[in-house]
Amino acid sequence: MSSYLRVEVPNAEEVVREMRRLLDAAPETINKASAKAMNRTLRLIKNEAVKIARRTYTANPRSLKKRAKITKATSKRQYACLEIKDRNGIGLINFASRPGNVLSWKGVAPKKRKKFVTNKVRRDGKRRVFNDHGSPFVAKADNKKHIFYRDGRDKLKRLYGPSLIYALFGAGKELESHADEAFSRLFKEELDKILL
Repeated sequence: MSSYLRVEVPNAEEVVREMRRLLDAAPETINKASAKAMNRTLRLIKNEAVKIARRTYTANPRSLKKRAKITKATSKRQYACLEIKDRNGIGLINFASRPGNVLSWKGVAPKKRKKFVTNKVRRDGKRRVFNDHGSPFVAKADNKKHIFYRDGRDKLKRLYGPSLIYALFGAGKELESHADEAFSRLFKEELDKILL
């Protein structure tokens, strides 16, 4: 299942048109200021989306930010957007895992070895073992830690938590209103930097 959220700066064209009319400045100056303002706005919105997601989930911010991609505006291309795509969900290792490291059991008696990895996915949820498929364990693959389980054919399968998109359902309008407010303020700041 593929999940997708897209946020754009809603009234950017109207604000730019109004500023161009008021200042009657060279279009290149206006375009440069608006591109910088759009890019700064979307960086703020990206951080805001991560904060909203962390109200619900315990995933670390870095794993959330990886899923958000900003298409930057330039002075010639007056378009910028933030896209959040998440096909499989976020790796379960990012959700408050215990143990969170690859353990070495050398010299430890088998009865004293921990059998499972536990996770707390939701902030209001309980810590539990995600063992629908077998005993999960932490191991390294591609030089990164992941939580795996063995399927019936003895193949390693990676475990995933929920998608970032689920935490942002209903937040699109909130993010767009933040974007609209921030863009107006940042555009004026960028114009002041260039013109003064």
